[in-house]
Amino acid sequence: MGKAESAEVLMEKGANLGIRTPAADTALHLAVQAGAASIAGLLLSKGMDTNLRNQAEETPLHVAALWDHGALVGLLVSAGARINAVTKDFATPLHIASQRGHADVARQLLHHKAPVNAQDKQAKSPLHLAAEQGHKTLDMDGCTPLHYASMKGNTDILKLLLASGKNKNINDRNRQNMQNKKVATEFLGSKYLY
Repeated sequence: MGKAESAEVLMEKGANLGIRTPAADTALHLAVQAGAASIAGLLLSKGMDTNLRNQAEETPLHVAALWDHGALVGLLVSAGARINAVTKDFATPLHIASQRGHADVARQLLHHKAPVNAQDKQAKSPLHLAAEQGHKTLDMDGCTPLHYASMKGNTDILKLLLASGKNKNINDRNRQNMQNKKVATEFLGSKYLY
């Protein structure tokens, strides 16, 4: 008998879905942490609330972001998980995924309309957290957040990324770096770029 089958038998025999750990985690929090999609699906089919919070005010969706379980994001959101739920530090699941460098989870959260500019308790957006951690995320064109900030003329983000030590010489797939982009020079001037 597998784990999901064992869980189903326990529920059929009256296992209490409302019991929590000392940290106030529900069975759904723990199934998500373990990446056990079949058990999470079973719990959801039994009506388990996707938005219950533990002591840190984390929902199961926060836990999926924390443990890099992108496969569970869609399952939780389709079952009613609030994409914009915040922890006691006002962190959304996207904040957590961005800080941890979990790009797949971040992409899935954004696909489900996660608030990209939400601010945590320290007024940091998910991009601030990703930049602080030095994640080198490239899109399919080989562009980094630095490339996009440069192309869009977003001076605040450019300054933030450059101050955090981002490499301004990384080339995209067209062999263009931010110094080659006219917009960067127009908005920032050579003192930031060279």
